[in-house]
Amino acid sequence: MDRSLDPYDFISTDQAAKRLGFARNRLEKERTAGTGPRFARFGRSIRYRLADVDAWAEARLQPSPIAGADSSSAA
Repeated sequence: MDRSLDPYDFISTDQAAKRLGFARNRLEKERTAGTGPRFARFGRSIRYRLADVDAWAEARLQPSPIAGADSSSAA
């Protein structure tokens, strides 16, 4: 693409999967299970809004463990 993407641009399943580092098949399974990013259907085409893909990924970030903390030791 020649221009930079706007957060509200729609992207294809292939583009969304690539952005997330997934295979297309995994993203399709997430969509079917209702666990993937929000999507829009335009006729037979599925499109993802860039902002929704990024928000979905952001919501899955886990906090880093505290350095030196040992969760298995009792206090």
